[in-house]
Amino acid sequence: MKNLNIAKINNLRDFKENWNGYNAEKFTKELCDFAISIINKLEYQPEIFPTGRSSIQFEYERDNGYLEFEIYSPKRIEMFRILESGEEVERSVDLDELIRLVKEFGK
Repeated sequence: MKNLNIAKINNLRDFKENWNGYNAEKFTKELCDFAISIINKLEYQPEIFPTGRSSIQFEYERDNGYLEFEIYSPKRIEMFRILESGEEVERSVDLDELIRLVKEFGK
């Protein structure tokens, strides 16, 4: 799945301005390179989606929870999580925390 995710991200490099019909900007080389570097560090692979906010979304879903990261740049990663209790948590994280949270979520 890692190779598939790398291919998905590389495909985003070819998106043009207004790729979604709502004036979305194209994805930068820096963002795509950073997203691939994250993919190469993850023990568990996410589902990957482009967003109209010039970010790449990594998503994990299980019966007992949901974990999502929106990658904007090496300096901005936003996390959204729904805990088993139903509580929602949203905050900025750094790369080390992203990797730790994915590892914990995958157990």
